[in-house]
Amino acid sequence: MVEEKGAWATLYTSDTRETMERANFRKTRIIRYIIVAVVSIIVTLIYGYFGHGVRSNYMDFMFLIPLVLGTFITLINRKEDKLAADIFACSIITMVLGCFTKGVLDIAGATSNLIIIYIDASIILMAIGLIKLIFDIGK
Repeated sequence: MVEEKGAWATLYTSDTRETMERANFRKTRIIRYIIVAVVSIIVTLIYGYFGHGVRSNYMDFMFLIPLVLGTFITLINRKEDKLAADIFACSIITMVLGCFTKGVLDIAGATSNLIIIYIDASIILMAIGLIKLIFDIGK
């Protein structure tokens, strides 16, 4: 009888610990994406100030990428796959850097054909993350 109680207590404790780890995983990821969004807003405001008021839509809206896309991806990652989450994070950061670079070029009045590399790299990373998440590769 006593052993059964101990077994149930252990099962309950491990279940609670697992639930708390899942909540912490999501919470930490979402907080990181919010921090990246806030930093990108601050960078946009500072760059806009020193750019003599000239603005770029790419820079103005780049904060939405980590905020919306990062939160969405974190919420659909039901398995809490750390590698997939890290690949998604790299994809989001690549996309934010691409928007920042495009915004800087827009403000400067220049163009570059190399900006497409950011978008391509981001899409490839996103696809790798989705494949990893869907097919559970590497476990």
